[in-house]
Amino acid sequence: MTEFSEFAARFAEAWSAPTPERLTALLTDDVVLEQPMAPTARGKEQAEATLGKLIELIPDVHAEVHSSWGDASGGAITFDLIGTLGGRELRWQLVDVFELRDGLGSKRTSYFDPAPVIAAVATRPKAWLPFAKSGVWRR
Repeated sequence: MTEFSEFAARFAEAWSAPTPERLTALLTDDVVLEQPMAPTARGKEQAEATLGKLIELIPDVHAEVHSSWGDASGGAITFDLIGTLGGRELRWQLVDVFELRDGLGSKRTSYFDPAPVIAAVATRPKAWLPFAKSGVWRR
């Protein structure tokens, strides 16, 4: 098993029942998280807050990991995030590209089409207030 495949296995485990603490345990103290729809998070405290907002908005969110590849310096993980938003299932595809340092993510750039999330929020009135309160969108 390569260092990145070990990281990817820990990623899949953390996302099987995510909490902000489980997810940030995969990251360095000075991590940088970049993603669509949200500001760049710098450091574990901001990372925990960003991930916590997602989990608060979609409490049953979890990942279905499809593949991963990389080496000790980093790699990529393809997966779906799945959860309930506005009373119906929401699923969207992502690719997270990680830089690793000492087996932990020091930088993560997430690539995904935000259209499924935006469409779900726009067409599900039950999601409007929770989404507005969550603060997960880019300001």
